[in-house]
Amino acid sequence: MDFIPRKAESEVLRLIQYFPAVAIVGPRQVGKTSLAKHLAAKLQKPTVYFDLEDPDDRAKFANPRLLLDPLADRTVILDEVQKQPGYLNESP
Repeated sequence: MDFIPRKAESEVLRLIQYFPAVAIVGPRQVGKTSLAKHLAAKLQKPTVYFDLEDPDDRAKFANPRLLLDPLADRTVILDEVQKQPGYLNESP
């Protein structure tokens, strides 16, 4: 399936210039993962993809800092991050 450009593409590219992490949020099945992968390809940096619905990928996050610090020079996509307990805690 071809990628369909959306306004979100330019907005995420703009935000990435200023912030080391950008979240793409929205309802299920609207193309968040496709957008993230498309943008990663445009950035032309090595990309690491973790699907936190996958138990093997989820297990790698027992110590997130130990896992992610060596990947600082790469584009890291964390898909289904809501599946990782404690990652989306809301402020009281």
